[in-house]
Amino acid sequence: MNITPYYHVSAMGNWQSVVTEQLTVLHDGGFEGIVKSVVCGSEMDLHKFLEIANATQVRVEVIGRCMDSSDYEFPTLAAMQQDCLDERCDHVLYFHTKGVSQSACELRKYWRWFMNAYMLRDCPKLAAVLGEHDFCGPVIAHLPMRHSCGNYFAASAAYLRKLPLIEVFRKTYHEWIKAGATYYFEERHAAEMWIDCLGIAKALQLHPDPDCDIAQEEWWKKHPEIREFARLQGGLSKNGATGMRGEIDRWRS
Repeated sequence: MNITPYYHVSAMGNWQSVVTEQLTVLHDGGFEGIVKSVVCGSEMDLHKFLEIANATQVRVEVIGRCMDSSDYEFPTLAAMQQDCLDERCDHVLYFHTKGVSQSACELRKYWRWFMNAYMLRDCPKLAAVLGEHDFCGPVIAHLPMRHSCGNYFAASAAYLRKLPLIEVFRKTYHEWIKAGATYYFEERHAAEMWIDCLGIAKALQLHPDPDCDIAQEEWWKKHPEIREFARLQGGLSKNGATGMRGEIDRWRS
């Protein structure tokens, strides 16, 4: 079973190093297909993205470019959903350049590495891992709507065809969000809440601890072993290579 990755590249902050990191992890995990990408940046940024992809030996297809960062992740999600509606794919992976808007934030670095570990390194296995589930993610959060925490997910195209059009959901998000929500109430959050907005999905969490909270700095402070796991499997070492396979397997066991 094949899976098609869709990659939202936001060309800000340390985006070039993040793209290098993510495409390297994807390559090292054995992915051999084409990554469909939308680049939010200038023409020069687009050319730099293609250079990085070539250097990491990952084939990419740029399916769109936008200049307005206020569109957030919606252009890529819309392109992905349209491909699902057109039955151009069976399973999809969605990921983005997490943390580039706050490059100095340690929390977002480890959060991204953690998601890279589960979704990018294991990309070739995700369609099989999904099985009868509609979508999966590293950590499934439940408030204010069920979603994949950080918005990296794999899903079946058949399931995504059931969801409202992402742009329609975006424009009507205030009608969907639960009354009294104190977070995730801004329009940009619709990108993350969309995946189970109907509340009908069979969702699968990939990380074994149901109580983990990767969005909170205090949780990371209490779990140095998970920080090391994320660094080894989802990040880059000082010499630019991903963690050694033996170390990776040790943290997975």
